[in-house]
Amino acid sequence: NNFTKSIDFEFFDNKASIIKIENSEIGLIGLGLSDYKNENLINRLVKEIPASKFKILMSHYPDSILHSQDSDIDLILAGHTH
Repeated sequence: NNFTKSIDFEFFDNKASIIKIENSEIGLIGLGLSDYKNENLINRLVKEIPASKFKILMSHYPDSILHSQDSDIDLILAGHTH
């Protein structure tokens, strides 16, 4: 879509990545709409981010917290657009 391309938008479904903000690096983990309770996927994506990095999980549903309790996640953001 032209709008998402024009604002450098990136879909972050089932993906993990590190972003750099000034001198800090933050791990971002994004879940697809129906993957909010997929513990195996959550754990796999968390492992893609080094343990020393602050990790943010972006999910469509706040119930992701129930399925990520064993993961090393520092913050969960829930909503349909992140």
